[in-house]
Amino acid sequence: MQWIAVLLLFGKVCLLQAQENTPLQLAYTHAAKNKALCERIIDSLQTQKNTLNTVSMGYLGGFQILMAKHYNNPIRKWMVFKRGKATLEHALAQENDNLELRLLRWSIQQNLPEFLNYKDNIQEDRTWVLAHANKVHSPILHQWINTLKNNL
Repeated sequence: MQWIAVLLLFGKVCLLQAQENTPLQLAYTHAAKNKALCERIIDSLQTQKNTLNTVSMGYLGGFQILMAKHYNNPIRKWMVFKRGKATLEHALAQENDNLELRLLRWSIQQNLPEFLNYKDNIQEDRTWVLAHANKVHSPILHQWINTLKNNL
């Protein structure tokens, strides 16, 4: 039931292209355990791909990476992971000083298995995010930072 409210909020934000990413942040926290939610958000973001802001594009990559977790076929998992990684890295190339994007990549890299070989930026992102954490106004992002900080 909670994710339905997130989807309703998400739809409004996507249509308005608001700067506030709270619905994406909320949905992201649930998407790893909810395949339907993950699919719905990916579909919604992809239909607007040409008009997404950089942070929303980064979240599209993050959701794609999470979606790989929901597939059983290893080839499909790998293809979806690669697409998500490319999308996230493209967003970071456009806006490397964005705390939310760096936090997203830190979270992903810290939680991925070693064999995927996507852990190059953990220390760099961790240091950068912690140095700029005082600029975060979102309680959700504060929670992510604290969780990641405590899981080292």
